[in-house]
Amino acid sequence: MKIFISGGAGFIGTNLTSTLLSQKNKVIVYDNLTTGSTKSLPLDNKELKFIKGDVLDYKNLSSSMKGVDIVYHLSANSDVRKGTNDTYLDFRQGIVATHNILEAMRENGVRELIFPSSMTVYGNAVKSPTDETYGPNLPISLYAASKLSAEGLISAYSSMFGIKAWIFRFANVIGPNLTHGVIYDLIHKLVKDKNKLSVLGDGTQTKPYVYTEDIISAILFVQKSANENINIYNVGVNDEISVREIVSIILKKMKLKNAKVDYAKTKAGWVGDVTKFKLELSKLNKLGYSPKYSSSESVEKTVESLLLEIGYKVDE
Repeated sequence: MKIFISGGAGFIGTNLTSTLLSQKNKVIVYDNLTTGSTKSLPLDNKELKFIKGDVLDYKNLSSSMKGVDIVYHLSANSDVRKGTNDTYLDFRQGIVATHNILEAMRENGVRELIFPSSMTVYGNAVKSPTDETYGPNLPISLYAASKLSAEGLISAYSSMFGIKAWIFRFANVIGPNLTHGVIYDLIHKLVKDKNKLSVLGDGTQTKPYVYTEDIISAILFVQKSANENINIYNVGVNDEISVREIVSIILKKMKLKNAKVDYAKTKAGWVGDVTKFKLELSKLNKLGYSPKYSSSESVEKTVESLLLEIGYKVDE
């Protein structure tokens, strides 16, 4: 297949690109490199074409999409907290960008779309674990609102213009090439100061963490196995892990048992932080898929890969 990936130079995108190329696909990666990087892309692969471009540049986006079979729309603001300071960020990068993707697909006759949404669309759900039929969904961050809005646009374009879509409501995704999030932040704080660590929130925030390998295999499995016009699936793991447990794993891997950890007094780490969440995965499991790694295993593997990437030397 000829595949178009917006945001393909980002965290999930680079891992996905390598997998799709290994399956003998032709891949176009379209990315403005604001947060992504080509260093993790196999640019020497003749089946990969990299285009530096912004999804908000509709003319360039549409011309770059000509002749493709399927679109993976991964570009978005990846840091939920940034929407607090720039309230237009998620509107532009989430809603307007998704409209541009869909319109470019319509114009070019592309009929299949993969879209990574988020478990944050459920907000502070009163039902736990939360399944795909839960509602009403009341997001508590602009990031989550943009994801839910994008889902609505995709549904409308599917109905009006015959676009088939797979929408994935991801748990927290972690793994190699990680560029943001709690694990990334905590490790980089400790690299700067090995003696103390300040943590956003009181550390009791508890959520599922899923490894990129599981995310990618789930996407490809569901895309082949689910055939509705709109296919919505939670993707995560069957357990959760707290921030305090994550801190413990990081300190152990970095051999910093004497570092002083200061937790905030507030439960939430930031405005819009969903502090406790559990995904219902029975729909995904019934389709025949289950993740390989648990939350704790995913965290451990991610910490190890990130420390290796930054060349962290453990003091003996």
